[in-house]
Amino acid sequence: MKHTVAVLVLVLDEGVRDGIITRNPAKDRSRRNTVGRSLANASDAGPSSPRELALPDVPTLDRLVAKVVEADGHQSWGDMVTILATTALRISQVSGLRVSDVEIDRGLLHVLRQTYPGRGGLVTKETKGRRRRTVPIIDPLRSTLDRMRVGRDGLERLLPGPRGGVITTATLRDATGWDRLVREIGQPRLVRHGLRHTALTWMADAGVQLHILQRVAGHQDPAVTALYLHPDVQAMLDAGATFSAWWSPSAAHRPDLAVVRGGQETSGPGA
Repeated sequence: MKHTVAVLVLVLDEGVRDGIITRNPAKDRSRRNTVGRSLANASDAGPSSPRELALPDVPTLDRLVAKVVEADGHQSWGDMVTILATTALRISQVSGLRVSDVEIDRGLLHVLRQTYPGRGGLVTKETKGRRRRTVPIIDPLRSTLDRMRVGRDGLERLLPGPRGGVITTATLRDATGWDRLVREIGQPRLVRHGLRHTALTWMADAGVQLHILQRVAGHQDPAVTALYLHPDVQAMLDAGATFSAWWSPSAAHRPDLAVVRGGQETSGPGA
């Protein structure tokens, strides 16, 4: 069973990375002993929306950043959390950034590659599907990026780990005691990927248009991106889709419209 789950986790992680699915359900099984059973009120079906996996507000993010820095005594962990929660990147994409990928004057961050654990060691390659993209640098992130760029060569890794290595989701978890500290801030369900959900949720709440949000997220399917919209907005979009289906030519109850042509009134679907 453990070997089967391990394979499923790897395969479905690729689906999440490609934007085909929003979360990896196989990880629920692998986290059952540490997280799942501590949540008395958690649903067996898991969260119904990625919004439920996001941080609730900025003060909670600030507490999380302080906690991860305090846990291991190195600023790189806090910088990783800050970048993830303000850019909607994945950890592998942040680890793949170079100093030259930051255009601080224009306020743009270019996502060209990713670095992650693979067979035989770390792998660095283009982003999934070679979908290069650009994300905005918001003002609260500028000071962090400025500090990380000072006196450094453009080809250097933007965010190395405490010993100069690559930060992965596993090293962030183990070095900071992640499961313990997220419980301490009252967010026991928060996983590292939840910081990406946080950024996309807050962008949606700020009014970022769906097509821009989709580009930032790197999703191929806008329906996946729409899951981050505020429930009221999503309900309105769903209502529009339902009403459009009612008007479609194949609908059983499509109304006959009366249209005036050339002074004569005609009606029916072909009018």
